[in-house]
Order: sequence, then structure tokens, then C-alpha cells
Amino acid sequence: MKVTDIKGKYTLEVSPNGTIVQEMQKGFWTTDDFKRFQADYVSKIAPLVKDKKWAKCCDVREYKTSAITSELQAHTTWAATIGLTTGAIIATSAIVKMNLNRGSVNTVTPTMFDNEAAAISWLESQGYKKYFFVIYRGYHSFF
Repeated sequence: MKVTDIKGKYTLEVSPNGTIVQEMQKGFWTTDDFKRFQADYVSKIAPLVKDKKWAKCCDVREYKTSAITSELQAHTTWAATIGLTTGAIIATSAIVKMNLNRGSVNTVTPTMFDNEAAAISWLESQGYKKYFFVIYRGYHSFF
């Protein structure tokens, strides 16, 4: 499933059987932007990952430092209650990395990466899956 923000601030993507939620954030965020993000997580992403051990892979290379630290902390705390255990952040800006580290909480501490391939590889080495390969009655499928 892929969710795209109506104002283009983010995309969220997860396979129905996957355990890695991929996020991409852009620009400066307001609290209204964050409310849409949280609402999409609650209604569209949470049903796919709830009660699983899952991880985030957040690409914030186009994100600008925004005054939403308390919202980030609340979201991370909530996500941990439905199974979030770790995260990978793809960032090149030291200021963005610092801002997002302030948004982390004791229950989930992200690991920083410079590119998506390294982030996904690390998450998969930790046991998370972007897609599951399923064989059903002789048919092969990637989710």
C-alpha cells in the first residue's frame, strides 16, 4: 500500500505482509501537516503492521527542520505501542539529523544512513522484510 499526502509533504509505503514501513518527507512541516501524517498512519498503515514487530525507513533528504519535535515524540511513542521497534533514517543534513534525534524517544532509537540501500540492508539484517515472497497454489508473488 502506498499513501501520498494531499499536499505532497510525505509518502508512506508498506507491503501488506512486510515489516518495513518506508516514509519520505519533504519541506517544512506545520502541525496540520503532522496531523494528516498521523491520521494516515492510524487509518491506513497501523492496520497492516499492528501486532507485528516492525521498523521504519525514513528518507528525510528533502525534509526541512520544522517545529514539530513534540509531535514526533508522541508519534514515535504511539507507534511503539503497536509494534515499532527500530528505525533507519536516511539524511544528509546534520541539522535535520539533530532535529530528528531530538524527536526519538527511549523506546525507539533510530540509526542514521546516507542512502536507502544501506538503510534497507541494515533493517533486513535485523530481521525486517520490505516484501515477502509467497508461493500460493503454484503462483509466485512478491508483496
